[in-house]
Amino acid sequence: VKLSTGKSILDFWKEKKSNLFDKEYCFEKQIVIIDREKLYHRINDRVDAMLKDGLLEEVEGVKFNEDDSFEDYKRKVVRYLMLCAYRYSEKDALSLVDQYLDDIQKSFIKKDSAGDIAIDIGYVCG
Repeated sequence: VKLSTGKSILDFWKEKKSNLFDKEYCFEKQIVIIDREKLYHRINDRVDAMLKDGLLEEVEGVKFNEDDSFEDYKRKVVRYLMLCAYRYSEKDALSLVDQYLDDIQKSFIKKDSAGDIAIDIGYVCG
């Protein structure tokens, strides 16, 4: 939630706290029990299918957004690193962003797409 909106889930809960338990909302708990390895296999299959359907090309084609702050730009780089062929975890992607901060800043100033710098970092580190 925080990567895509800039707000934590707690911020949303605070905003909506007064409406959270209105009668118009219905809450239901559901628990899905699945073997962890089987779950990871299904997730990997889904990502492979998305990549086959052109996800990487879609990410590469995203243009620089003039309204993005540098923080927005860095968040996009992290997301793209998580989607690239090497599938970095969020922790690893954040670490790479810290490692390559100077390059990311230069790309931001040149108005390169965040996808382009993420791909460059991914190839260097992969």
